[in-house]
Amino acid sequence: MIDSTEKSGLKARWDDSDLPTLTESDTERSLSYHCKSWAFNFIDPSNLGKYIHLEDLGVSVQNVGDYRARCIWAIDHFESRIALAMLKNTFESINVTFELGEYTVVVPCIEPNEDSEAVEKQPEQFGMEVV
Repeated sequence: MIDSTEKSGLKARWDDSDLPTLTESDTERSLSYHCKSWAFNFIDPSNLGKYIHLEDLGVSVQNVGDYRARCIWAIDHFESRIALAMLKNTFESINVTFELGEYTVVVPCIEPNEDSEAVEKQPEQFGMEVV
């Protein structure tokens, strides 16, 4: 059975082979003290079940215990794939398994168009209508 998202060209799930190879700069950033410190704090056993939505990266990650982190949601965008590759590199550098595949729900990337932004920016106007 083919998933309807796969018919439209969107993969329903991502795995490690869907992640890009990191540039040297991205590799260095993912292995920085700041990133490793964040990962150690996130994976702490007292944070079991905790999840975080990293909106700017287009992903949500959860601490699933036994020193495993899982991507539970990702936007189908190349920048989200880069972010996942960086997260995977960070977690693996501190001996934490980073899980994708059947756990990751991939959602379509909907780019805002200029017309919808113009409508949203207009202030709502009220009149003195009597009903």
